[in-house]
Amino acid sequence: MSDLTELRNIVIYVLAFYAFLRFEEVISIRLSHITFYYDHFKVVIPSAKNDQLRQGNSVLVANIGGKNCPCKLLEKYLSAAKLENNSDMLIFRRIVTHQSNKSLHKEDLPLKYINVLDFFRKSLEKIGLNSAI
Repeated sequence: MSDLTELRNIVIYVLAFYAFLRFEEVISIRLSHITFYYDHFKVVIPSAKNDQLRQGNSVLVANIGGKNCPCKLLEKYLSAAKLENNSDMLIFRRIVTHQSNKSLHKEDLPLKYINVLDFFRKSLEKIGLNSAI
């Protein structure tokens, strides 16, 4: 999985699944919202649709080991995206191509639902599944 776009999309799907997050919650994650520990990581969700008191919440995601581990995939993505440790930018942004290198767009704009849905449909088609959602 050397393509940054594919890696970003897989991490979005995995985080949504393992952390039970809605699309809007996943794409609003900033680097400062993530804290890694030995056996898990924590994501702070500043506001959510079901957060009636608007106090924010935290989600813990376990390190389950193996190549599909959400912790390992997130670490791999953050490394591949070359996000600076002191950055407060969104971790999931558009990806731009310069010559043969891919990198995150400099603007701190969230991804659009329709774009991620299109990537998801293409992923389903690649493995031979019906993409009509």
